[in-house]
Amino acid sequence: MNQYVFLLLSLSCLFSFSVSAAPGPEPSFITLDTHMAKPVSIMPGNFHSGLQKVCSATDEPVDCIQLLSPLMTDRTAVDPISILRVGIEATNQKVKEALDKANIIMKDPSTTPEYGEILWTCVKNFEDIIDSDQKAMEAITEHNANHIIEELSADSASVSPCEDELEAANIESPVRDIVKSIHKTIRINLAIAAIEVHF
Repeated sequence: MNQYVFLLLSLSCLFSFSVSAAPGPEPSFITLDTHMAKPVSIMPGNFHSGLQKVCSATDEPVDCIQLLSPLMTDRTAVDPISILRVGIEATNQKVKEALDKANIIMKDPSTTPEYGEILWTCVKNFEDIIDSDQKAMEAITEHNANHIIEELSADSASVSPCEDELEAANIESPVRDIVKSIHKTIRINLAIAAIEVHF
């Protein structure tokens, strides 16, 4: 009888141990994605390596590529002189945008005489830039490096009076953003002409 009781107690303990030792749900683990993201280039996606090389000589290489690359085609040479020509064309395009906007405002009947007079100054200065750029192009053909820089420097002097007069009259410039781009292209062109162009 005692052996029978002992056997029952043993089985009871064994059963209790088996239940307590039963495996619970497996712990869940958070899997970390250790894959490193690829570095993002600050350069636009479509640009020619030759343009990148020339633009790297300027203080504004990214702006240089962004402003000049839209004007380049597969047939555009990528030597500094050809890229300088593209840069001068970029300046001309921005100047023509500013001219168009100024002329539209000047023709508006609601434009005050004071405002119209200041815009007339802007127009004359913008036209001077186109004239200087034409002379710079001729200087490139003539291989006259000093004359190129001289005419491009004249661009810089011509673009400022418009904004200065508008600011003095407390008139918000209608061409502010365009003028900023013009300033950039002029600086870029001067850098390319001074550092990269050699005859």
